[in-house]
Amino acid sequence: MKIKKTSLAAIAVFVIFILIFSRLFIAAESGHDCSGEECRVCRTIATAQRSLKELSLLLFASFVAAVLCATAVLSRRVSAGDAFVFTPVLLKVKLTD
Repeated sequence: MKIKKTSLAAIAVFVIFILIFSRLFIAAESGHDCSGEECRVCRTIATAQRSLKELSLLLFASFVAAVLCATAVLSRRVSAGDAFVFTPVLLKVKLTD
């Protein structure tokens, strides 16, 4: 269980690292002297923009999934509390062997 928490934390830090440094790179290199069609900086900026777009979509989808799961769990708890539970005592079952 500890390995899962550690790996999830490492993935979260990695995603945050990518988000921050992609934005910083785009901001720092947006006014560079472009060398033409085969400009490495332009390709790197395009890759950083694509990464930001995909990661933001992934984070949004994860948030929506978490909200849906939380809603399902909460609604199940509420409906389970309202349900009538049949126990041996309520059914007056005699447990003799």
